[in-house]
Amino acid sequence: VRPYIHWFDENGQEDIDLSAGFFNNNLKAVEHISYTNLKSHKLNSCHSGDVRYRQGACAEYVDIDINKCLNAGVRYVVVQVHNFQNRPMHTMKDCVFGLMEREFPESNSIFVPKTISNAVTLANESATVNICIIDLKEKEYIWADLETQSRGLSNIESTGDYSDMVLHSLISSSDKLSVFNILAFSFCKLFLFGGIILFNSF
Repeated sequence: VRPYIHWFDENGQEDIDLSAGFFNNNLKAVEHISYTNLKSHKLNSCHSGDVRYRQGACAEYVDIDINKCLNAGVRYVVVQVHNFQNRPMHTMKDCVFGLMEREFPESNSIFVPKTISNAVTLANESATVNICIIDLKEKEYIWADLETQSRGLSNIESTGDYSDMVLHSLISSSDKLSVFNILAFSFCKLFLFGGIILFNSF
C-alpha cells in the first residue's frame, strides 16, 4: 500500500513532508519512515525522497510492504503530513492525500497520481495532520484527520508522543463507524452529531 501527498507549488517555495510511524500490536513504536530515514530493509518499506521548493506538481509517498511488516510484528501505520512553512494545509494549492493499493510490491513502480483512488483534499487549519492509521492485519484505513500545533521541527519522530496518543485513542475508542454505516445513515437522512471515526477496508 502506498500513502501519498500531492500538491502544486506555483513558485517553488513550498516544503511538504509525508512520514509514517510503524507500531506493533501493543501500540509500541517499531520504526519510522520519513525524509530522515528513507528505507527500512527489515520492513521492505521506503520513502520516495524529500521534495523541497520544486516548482510545479510535487508528490511524496511511502511504500509499505504489508506482509513484511506483519512478519516483523508491525500492525499499525500512522501517516502524518507536515507543512514546513507552518501554514495551514488548506493554503496549499491542490493539496491531496491518497492511497494506492498494489497486488505486489514490485508492481506499478512508477508513481502516477492520476491512477490513485481514495484521495481527499486536505483542508486543515493546522500545518501538521495525522491523516490516517492503516491497520495492516485487518486491512482497514482508520481515518483520523487530527491536527496538532507545530512546535519548530515537526515530523513523525519529533511528534512521536502525539502519534502514540492518537493511535491509542482511536484504536481503543468505542465510537467507531464504518464508511458503509455512514452512507447508510446518510441515505436514510439521519443526522450524526459528535466525533466519529471512519473505517474503510482495502
